[in-house]
Amino acid sequence: MCFVRLFSGGPEVDLTEDHLKFRAQGCGACGINQYGFKIDFYLPVDPKFSKYRVTGRAVEFECKKVGVGQVWPRLSEKAQKLPWLKTDFDRFAFDDSEASSEDDLSPQQREALDRMEKEALAEESTVVQDLKTLYLFMYNVFQWIGYCYVFGAISVRWYLYGSESRKDAFETLGPALMVCQSAAVLEVLHPLLGWVKTRVMANFMQVFSRGLVLFALLAVEPKLQSHDLVWYLFLSWSFIEVMRYPYYMLASIEKQYGLVTWLRYTAWIPLYPMESVCEGLVMLMALPHFDRSNKWSINLPNNFNCSFHFATFLRLYMVLFLFGVYFLMQQMYEQRKKKLNIPSNSKNKKA
Repeated sequence: MCFVRLFSGGPEVDLTEDHLKFRAQGCGACGINQYGFKIDFYLPVDPKFSKYRVTGRAVEFECKKVGVGQVWPRLSEKAQKLPWLKTDFDRFAFDDSEASSEDDLSPQQREALDRMEKEALAEESTVVQDLKTLYLFMYNVFQWIGYCYVFGAISVRWYLYGSESRKDAFETLGPALMVCQSAAVLEVLHPLLGWVKTRVMANFMQVFSRGLVLFALLAVEPKLQSHDLVWYLFLSWSFIEVMRYPYYMLASIEKQYGLVTWLRYTAWIPLYPMESVCEGLVMLMALPHFDRSNKWSINLPNNFNCSFHFATFLRLYMVLFLFGVYFLMQQMYEQRKKKLNIPSNSKNKKA
């Protein structure tokens, strides 16, 4: 639907039995320009009893049909959907001479009503789909900008300060990563809602592992924050996401480019092992500190009559972490073969 703000001079209107021509100078979707259209009516109208008026936001036309009790299946002569022309259901009504109940409608009237109901549902579905697409696109843009900032800051600081920049990686870049990682929780909800076609478990495992290391270990233990390993961990996290989110941005608008797809499903080969090793080593270094401090642990007695030893949980999680890494690697390998059309080994052997 096109809205145009008219300038002085008024519109040029040519309303006949067969068609309606409209032309005006105004400001609309294409800026200050000449706007116009022509509609050839499905059946003749009566120009003498038809009228129009110019309001503050639109030009309203009232075209009277020549025939009494006629039901038009559409406005235009050709069965062609005009993208800028929509039914105004707030003003739609059958003629007074037409049947008052749905049971008394003629087949032609019922067909027209059913078609307009389908159009209304289709328009509503299109609006919801457009809003979902906009949200997913903006979410991926936000995450990509955040990780680009982290990766760029890591690179610039290393160029300027060398190895000294590794000591304060958490202090300078930790807050930005916390924002991005907090937003990443939404990536578990997106497949649950059916908005994206990714596996919930794979997303949950990655988000949980990074959140555990970033929020539960590094954020609360200052002795871990200055270790060089944190710099390598942040580097691997940010580099992976700089390669990943452009692919999801394009996927949200149903676009795909070969280089972006190749980087998404190839860059993980060196970066995922690097990330996994760094996360595992951070957990190993954190164990003695949390054994001594009992941080995140729940001791007896308490109101719930239960206890929780975080260091023991971390040991158990590290065992499961190994299986999780294998699972993620296997998933990425299978997706890479599918997305890049790489034949499997079994097919090669048969050939």
